[in-house]
Amino acid sequence: MSGLSGIILKVSSPELLLLGSFSGISPSLRARFSEAVERASCKILLSLEEVDDLREILMQEVIRVGFDEHYELNSKGRLLQDLADRLYEKLG
Repeated sequence: MSGLSGIILKVSSPELLLLGSFSGISPSLRARFSEAVERASCKILLSLEEVDDLREILMQEVIRVGFDEHYELNSKGRLLQDLADRLYEKLG
């Protein structure tokens, strides 16, 4: 991503590690997540396209692993949903 335009997402190190673990993200974004973890940074610059792609991945993960046997969000589902909601707010 060239220049300094985009959206800054504030996340914790565990959230960065989680985001970097998804198979659907681009290699360049995975590298930026890894660099942010190494720098102990809690902010990452994302393009609008990256925000949209990440939201889609997060929502797919909520459906895949985010519910318990009573169809309520489990702890991972709450984390994923919170990240997706924060990305959505950035788009608004």
